[in-house]
Amino acid sequence: MASSQRKRYPGDVDAAYPDPFTVAPSDVKDRKPGQLPREESQKFFDEGYIVVKDYFTREELDPCREDIALMVDQLAQKLYSAGKISDNTQQTFSFSEVRTPTSKSFQRLWTNDRLLNLMEQILGPEVAGHPVWNLRTKTPRSEAVNIPWHQGKVILGSAQ
Repeated sequence: MASSQRKRYPGDVDAAYPDPFTVAPSDVKDRKPGQLPREESQKFFDEGYIVVKDYFTREELDPCREDIALMVDQLAQKLYSAGKISDNTQQTFSFSEVRTPTSKSFQRLWTNDRLLNLMEQILGPEVAGHPVWNLRTKTPRSEAVNIPWHQGKVILGSAQ
């Protein structure tokens, strides 16, 4: 299918800039906590992703899990009170988004020194992250929240 015939999204561009994602930066001399051996970090540039098992500790992740459970419960109560769902005791409803602007647990995870060290190893010393934490479901075979694979592309790609 020609590019003019495929489904286009706002901010979708034909130009590609692969260099930053195919060429690994020089290996670090003094490895910081959270950084990976060269052969592991190289997988990002070869495969496009890295899976690091048990990177975060239970103590780092449990507060996020607890906050997610609380946010889902709060949303269920809000939907129930508004008459949008008939039962707020079962997890049978579907939600598209929960905003978590004040969640300290996600802020701590997002600013975790080990995570930032790993991002620096892969991306270089100038690491930036989006300051808004959202939880979105993407349920199978549902068009309700059908968005491009990378949500930021709609906003970030439109500047070009």
